[in-house]
Amino acid sequence: MVYPSDYENKTGFDRIRAQVRGKCTTDGGRALLDGEGFSASAGEIAHRLSLCSELQEILMLESGFPLQEYTDIGPVARKIEVACTFLDIEDMIALRAGLGAVNEITVFLAAKEEGRYPVLRGLAPVSYTHLTLPTNRE
Repeated sequence: MVYPSDYENKTGFDRIRAQVRGKCTTDGGRALLDGEGFSASAGEIAHRLSLCSELQEILMLESGFPLQEYTDIGPVARKIEVACTFLDIEDMIALRAGLGAVNEITVFLAAKEEGRYPVLRGLAPVSYTHLTLPTNRE
């Protein structure tokens, strides 16, 4: 079945999207949300629901999940894509914070028993080895 372009408006889902968008703390998060569109695929819907239910379970039942404010490293990544450019101190701090958050989430998932949170684990890096970030003096 083909759905009209204003399907989200007609069903009221645009209001839900706006509420979720209001909870996004980074431009990267808002861009990911904007990229998500309507799906009539049962497999895609099941995948999205699994992601939501696994994260909901973590937030409600687990302790130790890193909940700090996440740093959007997209602007920093775009800077270092340009040849012969260097990062300033603020960008290095943002990059370290962003990579640290990714590392903490990856370590959290790796510490759970095998088979726990399989869909979220599928989003994590292939290797669950601990990423060592340099300290202030290294």
